Amino acid sequence: MNLCFILEAVVLPSTANRGILCVTRYARGTRMISIRKLAEIAGVSTTTVFRALHNTGRIKPETRQRLLELAALYAYQPPALAPSRSRFVGCLMSRLDVPFNAQLLRGISEALFAESYYLTVQESHCNLLHTRTAFQTFADLDVCGVIALSGHYEPIPTQSIFLLRGKGIPFVAVDASTPTTVPVDRVMSNEDAIAEIALEYLLALGHRRIGYLGPPVSGEHGRSTAVLRAMKKRGVPPDHFLDIVPVPWLSYRQDPHCAERLRDCLSGPRRPTAIFTFSDDMGMFVLKMALRLGLRVPRDVSVLGCSNFTLCDDFVIPLTSIEQFPDEIGRCAVRLLLARMTEQTADHHATTHCIAPRLVMRESCARVPR
Repeated sequence: MNLCFILEAVVLPSTANRGILCVTRYARGTRMISIRKLAEIAGVSTTTVFRALHNTGRIKPETRQRLLELAALYAYQPPALAPSRSRFVGCLMSRLDVPFNAQLLRGISEALFAESYYLTVQESHCNLLHTRTAFQTFADLDVCGVIALSGHYEPIPTQSIFLLRGKGIPFVAVDASTPTTVPVDRVMSNEDAIAEIALEYLLALGHRRIGYLGPPVSGEHGRSTAVLRAMKKRGVPPDHFLDIVPVPWLSYRQDPHCAERLRDCLSGPRRPTAIFTFSDDMGMFVLKMALRLGLRVPRDVSVLGCSNFTLCDDFVIPLTSIEQFPDEIGRCAVRLLLARMTEQTADHHATTHCIAPRLVMRESCARVPR
């Protein structure tokens, strides 16, 4: 399924005669004002302007009203409603119902809107065939760039990447779950830093039997690989290292093998005193399983998630998590893509940008009882 997002703002009428005169003078004397210039005049970010004009996101009412009035004063208009293909960026998402991906897509769309680009989105459903088809579609549409998070273990086919390169279409991979066999530009969470933060935090709380729940170890830069590496570095035995989550990741709830392994892990005589999970939804899965088994969280077992979804505060027990900043990952991917689009040659060295994570402490982790 191909989802096409065309982003536009509404030009509001001015309520003051003086404003109308200023609008006329500005429109005749200079180029049409851009959202970036509007943000500069207002002293705010382009993201704030975007949210004000679209009535989305958290923004103070007085700031929103001031930006709406400023947009009317300077006769701000969105890009043309029928843009050429050269203003479209193709975006591949593994799944749109994953909270991390939704926040990532928001960052991408806001950054593209600020530069007057449009976005066409496809889902891979963590399926290699769908990814190959999406790349072919992007090439047929002659998009000006591609950003992708494929979400499957198999590398994106080299021929699909060279299909884009042959047409001069730059490509930026997002996250470690977009494997490739050739070097490509990439923006991702710092997976080693995530693993280091998780292990250091849990060890500082006195935990020594530390478990992990996530997808199978795959590739050098994946999170499961980073966690296993961090465990070995600190001498933490991988007795409860459960890299058993199938693809697509959200199917683990219906996987009896996954649930059974987790139940056995939490029921054993030497169960882990803490479990770190690949994502917050897996953290909630562990938390629910622990409560069903009569365990007290965090007294009997601590649970540490990753991603810091907005619902972490609303869990039965607020979930301690590691913030990955998916919005910033998306914005950084756009900046890198636009930089490649302005280069005169495609002959460049692939670069990797890692976004630093941050621990967000809540109520699901505690010191090991003495």
